Formats: sequence, structure tokens, C-alpha cells
Amino acid sequence: MSLEIPSTASIATDDIDVPDNPEDVFETLVADPALCCQQCFRRVRARFEFDHGWGREVGDILSFVDYDLPEGEPRWNTADREYWEEAELADRRDEAHPPGEDGSGKACSFCGAVDHHRSPSTRSRDEALEAAVGIVATLIEFGAAHNPLVLLVEVADLKRNPDYAGDDFGTFRLAVARAVRAGRSR
Repeated sequence: MSLEIPSTASIATDDIDVPDNPEDVFETLVADPALCCQQCFRRVRARFEFDHGWGREVGDILSFVDYDLPEGEPRWNTADREYWEEAELADRRDEAHPPGEDGSGKACSFCGAVDHHRSPSTRSRDEALEAAVGIVATLIEFGAAHNPLVLLVEVADLKRNPDYAGDDFGTFRLAVARAVRAGRSR
């Protein structure tokens, strides 16, 4: 059985491009805690381009505006900065009131994680496969061509490999790269 995912069916509305290099896809689209819950790897935030002139003028004082510099450029170089802002996606985070904590917070609406920035301890094979399903959903949302079945099989196989069993980040990075290669070769 083969799963067919249209390679250009992006439903993401933000300004993040799918990297050309399959090895960069996991880190850019999934492993960024500013975009995805690090427990289930589902999207919780979006990133939008921010006007360059306005970013240079007020970007350092607005907490929701950040920037990227080309590699090797000094921090003071404002001419080559790319400014962007982050925003929560609707219905991706719920109000949370953990017992014993003052005030309220937000929890991932997919897995319930209160701190979506924090990665869990090393996942079991079953937990890794559950997280891989979240990765598939996120890649589909970004319109990243990939083969979901390859991703799931690779995660299962790598979690059996002693070199990868304790390295979730390495497992997911390699599995995503292989799945993206397989999806692009169709």
C-alpha cells in the first residue's frame, strides 16, 4: 500500500520555505521550539516576514519580532537581517492551570504539554512512533514532499539501532531526511 501526499499541498499560511536539503527539513520545520511542540511535534506557532525597514527601527524592542542573519555576518549588520514575527496558531494551545502553580499558562492542544519548548527524556520506540505521526502532520501542513510510510518505518528501525535508540533528535533528523528523499523521488 502506498500513501499519496500531494507535494505542493501546503496549508501553512506563514512565510517559511521547505529547505532544499533533506537533512535540513527536520531542524527547520519541526525541531524549532518556536514553531512546534517538542513533545508531539505538532505546529503551535507561525512565522511571518516582517517589514525590513520597520524591523530595523523597532525590531530590537518588540518581543514578537526576531531576525536571522546570513551565516558568518556580524550581529551589528542590520542591512542583511531578515526580520520575522511569530504568532500563535488558533486552536493549537489551550489555557492551562497546573496544580500548585500560580497563574495560568498554555498547553499544547494536541498532547497537553504545558511547556512545549522542552523535549521529553528519551522516548521509547512506541513514543517515538507516536511523535513521528505528529511529524508527518507537520510536514503535510508545510507542504513538504515526503513519504510518511518511510518516515514511520525509519523511526521504528532506528529506535532498534543501539547507535540511535538514545538519540531522538538524530533519529528523527535522519528519518525525516530519508522520508523527504523518498517523497521527492516519486
